[in-house]
Amino acid sequence: MVYKNKESVPFKQVVRTPTFWLISLAATSGFAAYTLSTSQGVLHFTSLGFDSGLIVAGVALMGAMGLVGKISMGIVSDRIEPIRLIVVAALILVIGIVVGAEASSDAMLLVFYACIGVGFGGVNAVFPTAMANYFGAGSLSKYLGTGIMITTLVASALPIMSGAFFDATGSCALAFYVTAGIVAACAVCGILVRFPARGEGGVRSKEVVGG
Repeated sequence: MVYKNKESVPFKQVVRTPTFWLISLAATSGFAAYTLSTSQGVLHFTSLGFDSGLIVAGVALMGAMGLVGKISMGIVSDRIEPIRLIVVAALILVIGIVVGAEASSDAMLLVFYACIGVGFGGVNAVFPTAMANYFGAGSLSKYLGTGIMITTLVASALPIMSGAFFDATGSCALAFYVTAGIVAACAVCGILVRFPARGEGGVRSKEVVGG
């Protein structure tokens, strides 16, 4: 059964909990992978010799598979903990990034974009639900906005890092592998999220914040 806090934890308490940071960092996986694909995808696959038409098709596939990820993970988010679905999405992203790093066939390029689409779409669909389920919906806009700020700060640094790697090595492969490591670390953050013991009438907010 999916855990849902029936009380709303005050925003000031939410941001002091390790769980808030773990959920936010776990969701960073989707944004990091998507930023990699949009900032480095064309450059990387062009340097590997792929036709621009195929790359465009891959980007279109990513959009379509993003919808698949949103629908599929959204449907099961009432039966499977949303934070665990984020972990699954992150693992899909890792697979896609690693495959894309050394893509040597059209199929590998398409697998990369398909995995990015499914993973990013899934994270987008269940990240707000993970926050609302754990901390209640009362201050959702505040702590979701803060969580998105965290994901954006991390993800926005990746193009700079990737550009530096490309200048140093003449290849985007290293940036792909480093991003895969970051996304894997994000998955670990999701695994580390623990839920309070349930009692009758729900869980008190002080239990969530460790009070």
